[in-house]
Amino acid sequence: MFWENVATSVISGLFAVLAAYIAASFALSHYFRQKEYEIVKQRYLENGIDKIVSGLEINFNNLRHNWARSLFLVQQFRDYGEHFDITELDKGFLEIYPADFERVANHRIEYLTKSEVIWLAFQLSLVFAKKSNDVITKELPKVMEIKNDIEEEEERRAVAVSMYGELTKINDNIEKYELVIDKLMVISSALEREKLGFDNISRFSRLYVVREALEYIEKEFKEVPGQEKT
Repeated sequence: MFWENVATSVISGLFAVLAAYIAASFALSHYFRQKEYEIVKQRYLENGIDKIVSGLEINFNNLRHNWARSLFLVQQFRDYGEHFDITELDKGFLEIYPADFERVANHRIEYLTKSEVIWLAFQLSLVFAKKSNDVITKELPKVMEIKNDIEEEEERRAVAVSMYGELTKINDNIEKYELVIDKLMVISSALEREKLGFDNISRFSRLYVVREALEYIEKEFKEVPGQEKT
């Protein structure tokens, strides 16, 4: 009886130790898996696609602001005649920041999506923002400064109509680029939802929402909005 009790106690102890080991192993495995998810999201989401989206949003929000400011100035140029204040032409504009092409972040996105299309779209978006901003903040104000001595109302209105045309073209193209930003946000949201580790990260590029977003961007940039054909 004594030895049976000892054996029972030993077996019970072994089962307890085994159960504790299994639980600890599971907890440890879960911990490391969770840390891996976090590392993947930090690398590819926070320091990847969200960084790209943030840079584009800042520039295009500033471009939108400058576009509205330019439109207001054109309206004043048209309506105020000789009372138009040319000192207002260099006021109220925000800066565009095209210099940082975020090559590391784009490289991570390229690895994640198995596509170069976002890198292409990002570069062309920044170029478009810079070129359009130059028209809005430099070229059109210069036209208004030069033409400000026009007294004939119809002639002054014709100059304003021409500038409206330039602003309308820019606005139409801004909307196209903003739709691309929306698609990048779709990819960002998909990445945020997915629990990806280093062993299954390759499946992200095969997700339907990701493929659909990439196809849309690629289609839009076959004929790049706002870029002259050569």
